[in-house]
Amino acid sequence: MFAKYLDISTGHYTLNDSEWLMRYTKSNVELPMRVLPHAYGYWVHIPYLEERELFIELLVELVHKYSFSQAFLTVLTYAWSNQCAWINFDQDADIDNKLSVFDW
Repeated sequence: MFAKYLDISTGHYTLNDSEWLMRYTKSNVELPMRVLPHAYGYWVHIPYLEERELFIELLVELVHKYSFSQAFLTVLTYAWSNQCAWINFDQDADIDNKLSVFDW
């Protein structure tokens, strides 16, 4: 099976989002999605590509339980709506002018 991924700058998530991703990868904090660190950012798995209701529940959980930003959720939704199974957040990747950008 082949899967698409979105390659996008780490500038599209907030410092708080970055701290959550780092906390997840360095502790026993459980997120409802897979996050894999790499030298320049994170790979984030997008679950529920075929199940809209479950994806919406995931977004709600990420906001209320983990305090991820609306900008982070927008990137997840952007990837999901384009049938991407993964996001590669990379500090050297391109900025997408349609999305919010943060300089932290």
